[in-house]
Amino acid sequence: MLTIIKSIFISGGRSTDIDDVLLNTLGGLLGIAAYFITQKISSFKKEKQQSVQTRGS
Repeated sequence: MLTIIKSIFISGGRSTDIDDVLLNTLGGLLGIAAYFITQKISSFKKEKQQSVQTRGS
C-alpha cells in the first residue's frame, strides 16, 4: 500500500485534485445508498408477498 502511494506522489506525472477525491467519495456513498435502498425494497416486497400467501392459505 505504501509503495502505491509513494509511486503516485513521487512519479510527478500524475496528480490528484481535491475534486477527484470528493467526487470519488460521493460516488462511493451514492453506490452504498443505492445498495441499501434496493435491499430495503427487496425485503419489503418479500414481506408483502409472504403476508399475501399466509392470508390466502
